Amino acid sequence: MDETRTSVMNTLHGTTSRRRFLRQAGAAVAAPAVLAATPRQARTAPARSAQETVELEYWWPISATGADYDNMVALIDTFQEQNPNIRVNAQTVSFEQLENRVTVAAQGGNLPDVVWSLPETIPTYQRMGILADLTEQWDAWDEKDGLYEQTVTAITFGDQILGGMPHYLGIRAYQYHADQFAEAGVETPPETWDDLVAAGLQLKELGIPGFGFCGQSVRQPQEVIVFFWQNDLDIAVPAGEGTFRNTWTDNPEELTRATEVFQFYYDLMHTHGIVPREAASWGYTELDTNLAQGTIASAVDGAWMVGYEDENPESMADIAFAAIPYKRTPATFLEVAYQVTFADSPHPAEAWEFLKFIGGREAQSTPAYVNRSVRSDVAAEGKWTEPFMALVPQGRTWPQIALGQISQHMIDAFQGVLLEQSTPEEAATMLSEQVNAALADQGQA
Repeated sequence: MDETRTSVMNTLHGTTSRRRFLRQAGAAVAAPAVLAATPRQARTAPARSAQETVELEYWWPISATGADYDNMVALIDTFQEQNPNIRVNAQTVSFEQLENRVTVAAQGGNLPDVVWSLPETIPTYQRMGILADLTEQWDAWDEKDGLYEQTVTAITFGDQILGGMPHYLGIRAYQYHADQFAEAGVETPPETWDDLVAAGLQLKELGIPGFGFCGQSVRQPQEVIVFFWQNDLDIAVPAGEGTFRNTWTDNPEELTRATEVFQFYYDLMHTHGIVPREAASWGYTELDTNLAQGTIASAVDGAWMVGYEDENPESMADIAFAAIPYKRTPATFLEVAYQVTFADSPHPAEAWEFLKFIGGREAQSTPAYVNRSVRSDVAAEGKWTEPFMALVPQGRTWPQIALGQISQHMIDAFQGVLLEQSTPEEAATMLSEQVNAALADQGQA
């Protein structure tokens, strides 16, 4: 499970109270539709229509016990009311199972009409040849220009739009305890890597670890890719004809910059002692908990941290936000989730109606999406929304590669440095070679 799954599922399955989130975020600037929010069964209510209905098979990762279940089902009910000839048959499939279920269904010729998807699974579906070509429908859709440009990247292949509609946007920011910073004499949040080190050393004098990160778990690659982007690198770049390559070992200057990222992590933990050594084994739960409890002064984290306020009201009271400190170029990580339809859908027209409804301004302005909207013409106010949305212009997403092996290689490479089993340059070289081997294995080299 990758971190998009983690944060989406934290939002949907109880880490964050949606109603509480929306009280803090405030009303949407774009007026939302008024939806009922009453408990329902996992299968949505039938469309009320005298005419014959079309049933869309829809796989989503939402269970009836999820915190956002009512909002999402209410949204589907609204769609059905507006399209009385379409019934949405929603089946819960966990994120861990979705890609495998889609692969098996494709082999058996019985794909559903629509599924939730993540950007790293879309290249796999594209290579399988199962994504619907939505280029004509996309060109004719009058609401497409309201989408953030970065959210369309994963479904754009040349001049084609294949498969999907972005519907969820998660953004990372630098979160810090303002009271701890003030006590240490740090007047402003750090803007650069050097500033982060300087602030951390001041906090260290008070016995407070200045920063924390994930050494393990699905979030670790999403954290470190930002620092590569900030040093004008990527984990893989297009190499022509749909292939990709990691070019660090092809270019000595790039290898130097990649080494700098590993050295930065090593220095934060070992040279400067700003990051606790136990962070080498932290996953996202440990990082979030330590930030919420104030045992570390800062971290790169997401808006889901609002869910920790109930249990940590005092220690979370001083949380403030800034852009992630950078080396050369400001950057942050954008999580984007998609609704995807397939070339063999028995109901292509109805599937497209559902997709464009979900990605449209009306649906994106409802409680289901208002604080995570993929649209620039939808906004919500509040402490846990505005600082994140302000960072969209510097946001980036993964290149169009399958990440399964590569994510683990990234974790292992940084583990080697943090545990002092390899030098930063050795780790950068090894990771470059492993990425290219993985790309070759999955037919993307």
